[in-house]
Amino acid sequence: MEMDIKAVAKAFDVLAENGFSLKIVPKKFQTPALCLKACTLRGRNLEFVPWGMRTRDMCMAAVRQDPWRAIEQVPDGLLDENLCLDAVSRDGLALEGVPEKLRTASLCLAAVKQDGRALEFVPEALRTEGLCRAAAASRGSALAFVPKELRTEDLCLVAVQQDGLALEFVPKSSMTEAVCRAACEQEPQALRFVPLTWMSRELCHGCVSRSGSMLPEVPRKLLSKKLCMAAVAQSEWPGHGHRRWRPRGPWR
Repeated sequence: MEMDIKAVAKAFDVLAENGFSLKIVPKKFQTPALCLKACTLRGRNLEFVPWGMRTRDMCMAAVRQDPWRAIEQVPDGLLDENLCLDAVSRDGLALEGVPEKLRTASLCLAAVKQDGRALEFVPEALRTEGLCRAAAASRGSALAFVPKELRTEDLCLVAVQQDGLALEFVPKSSMTEAVCRAACEQEPQALRFVPLTWMSRELCHGCVSRSGSMLPEVPRKLLSKKLCMAAVAQSEWPGHGHRRWRPRGPWR
């Protein structure tokens, strides 16, 4: 018993010295208790636990500490909806490691609410308007994974209000003045995705006054002294970089 205690103590010292990475600990020291402790401290350690030693408690501890990395290391026999739900509720992107058969509508909804980017891993049959809206509200960039037929003006507005750069994924049919304005209000860098049709001096000034680097995106016909001065006032004025500045639009 004394030798066992000393062995575990030594193994834990090795674990602590190496950033709690179980990979460094010799196999003979990898007891169930030590492995459980290692997974509690660092979820990715589950990868280095012998398959026969991976218990549900150990897997749950790992998933709660690092859902995205640990979920793929859970034996199929221990994976169930509750464990998967615990994982995606903490990190929606953990949905990538959930087997297809367990990706139910409720599980996918929980995942996209936590991180809209998880929509990429939702089966196409489950990408409903409601689920896509929840994803876009969580992460505007999730719009990239919304079926094109569901990218309505209303849903696109939800996306760009969360992340203006989601304007890149708005189809022409939904690219309205209201959507463009909402995108630029949320993120001035979205100006680069605004079609010339909806460019206005007011819109450009609002973006440039917050992000001077957007000056090259302004059409030549909309340039003004006031707009240029607004850009110069920004610390990220494009003249400070290596990019050669030219106004947007054709030269004659």
